[in-house]
Order: sequence, then structure tokens, then C-alpha cells
Amino acid sequence: MEAAIFSRERPTVGSMLSLTFKLFSQHFVQLSLIGMVAFLPLALMTASQALAQNLSMSVGITVAGLLVLLFTFPAGYAATLNAVFQAAQGRPIDVGQCLATGFRKLPRTIGVMFVASLLTTLGFFALIVPGIIAYLAFFLSVPVVAVEDVTVGGALSRSSELIKGFRGMAFGTNFVLGLISWCFSLAVGMLIVLLGNQPVLSFALSLIINGITGGLGIVAAGLIYFVVRANKESIGVDAIAAVFD
Repeated sequence: MEAAIFSRERPTVGSMLSLTFKLFSQHFVQLSLIGMVAFLPLALMTASQALAQNLSMSVGITVAGLLVLLFTFPAGYAATLNAVFQAAQGRPIDVGQCLATGFRKLPRTIGVMFVASLLTTLGFFALIVPGIIAYLAFFLSVPVVAVEDVTVGGALSRSSELIKGFRGMAFGTNFVLGLISWCFSLAVGMLIVLLGNQPVLSFALSLIINGITGGLGIVAAGLIYFVVRANKESIGVDAIAAVFD
């Protein structure tokens, strides 16, 4: 696995998808658990909506869920990057250690996600295309801030530099994974409705699907970061070993 992740061969959409599915399948339980922690508020929101008695309660549930998600998603993102790195070393993934690392890196991760999301959203309001450009430019900002000793602004700038020459690959990989996620989410949503919006069932199905599909997306982003650095900077596994210690 290390040889594949830190290979200096130019990555393609097909090679990144293959590597993502291979790594995720080999560590399915551990990566799914981390993904479930990251997306736990979304599952709680889905289940709680069935219990909401009016619009104000529904809005309150949504706002509360999104606020909690501001903490669990960045922590889960950084935790997954740690897990990808452990897999690259051929080590078993320690879920507890990964999550501890994720929460330790939380402040800067939140900062990067907030600024990148804000700039991307403003770009989409400005006729969509600038939003796509911003999304791709900042695509590696969270992996950068999780692995490298940089500020929020430094992470955004570093991401923009790293992704040059690899935007098409990153976009294609995430488009395919996003399409897969959308299909599964649609199927689960229809199933929840057909079964009568049962809160417990809604929570369980939403948690599992979000954990798996969301986890796949984060794994792909982490792998793209490592592969791009291997291509541009000839980085090997030893070069980042101390980051997660």
C-alpha cells in the first residue's frame, strides 16, 4: 500500500478510485467507524426530524445538528488522514488514536474549513464557475493543515499550489464518489420514507451510509494529497512520520 500511495507515477481518476476503494475495503470497519463519528450529527438530524412537531422545532434541530457537525466533521477528517497514513505504513489502524489526533488538530482544521467554504460559497454565488475554481484550489487545504505546520492562510495558499496540474484528476475522482454517495443517499431516503420514517431506523441507516460514503470521500482527499506530494516533492512515508506521533 505504501508503494502505491507514495508512487511517483502520475495519478489518474481511475487509479485514485481504485486506490481509494482498495484501502477502504481493507480497513472497512475502522474507516467506517471514524466516518460515523464525523457524520453522527447528520444521522441524529435525520432521525430527529421525524419527531419534530412543528417548523420551529425542525429548524432548531437542524441548526443544533449543523453546529455539532462543525466539530465532528473536521475532527473526523483529520482522523481519517491519520488512518490513511497508518495504512500507508502497513500498520493496523488505531481508531482511538486517530480520533484523538483529529480532535487535537481541531482548531486550525475548523478555521481552514470555514474560510475555504465561505470563499467557495461566495464563488458559487458569482455565477458558479468561480465557485468550482475555488473548490478545486482549496481542495487539499484540510489535508495540508492536518499534516503540515502552517496557518489557515498558509494552508489555503499551499493547497492552491499543490493542486495545480492535478485539478482534473481531483474533480473527476470526487465527481464519481459524489455521484455514488448521492445514489446511496437517495435510495436510503426512499427506504426510510417507505418504512414510515421510524426514528431509530432512520438514525441507523443514515449513520451507516453517511459513515461509509463520507468516509470514502475523505479517504480519497487524503490519498490525493499524499499522491500529489509524492509526484511534486518526492515525499515518502518517513517524511511525515512525526506529524501524527
